[in-house]
Amino acid sequence: MGNRKKALENNQSTYTGKVHSKCGTSEKYVSNFGCVKCLTEVGLEKLKDKELMAPYRTKEKQYKRLKEWREDNPDKLKEQRNRSRPRQQNYYQKNKESFKDKFLQRRYDISIHEYNSMLDLQNGNCKICNNPAGKKQLAVDHDHATGKVRGLLCSNCNTGLGLFKDDIKLLENARRYLICELPL
Repeated sequence: MGNRKKALENNQSTYTGKVHSKCGTSEKYVSNFGCVKCLTEVGLEKLKDKELMAPYRTKEKQYKRLKEWREDNPDKLKEQRNRSRPRQQNYYQKNKESFKDKFLQRRYDISIHEYNSMLDLQNGNCKICNNPAGKKQLAVDHDHATGKVRGLLCSNCNTGLGLFKDDIKLLENARRYLICELPL
């Protein structure tokens, strides 16, 4: 009985065959009679070829695998999150100023030092209503068309300007309405 047949009967994936002329090994795969060493090297070269493997490594496929894992392992996911959450919160507490600085740089193109100097110029108060900041920090108000920072506002004043879409005519109409100048 041949080596391949014995390997098939014993449910082995490889067997010893004739010596391969290219690589000099005799180990072959039962399934396709191919040389183990040559096919492994070719397989590894294919895996290293980014262009060839690109369709198999797409973000969509990675996201799909991750989503499936999350659905299949909700307990492990919860455990992971619970393990990392205190560490993340601790890191954030230690580096609050840095996070704030990066946020201000990214969103408004100002540094934490510029924010603090604006806050000092406004005496820690809202630029519109002149109320102190309180528990919440003052929001950075900016022109949505140009991105230019105008000042620091409390959340009420900032929300009000946003709801009026920074439209001076609407704000003037609201002012006239409040003092009863608008006709019915």
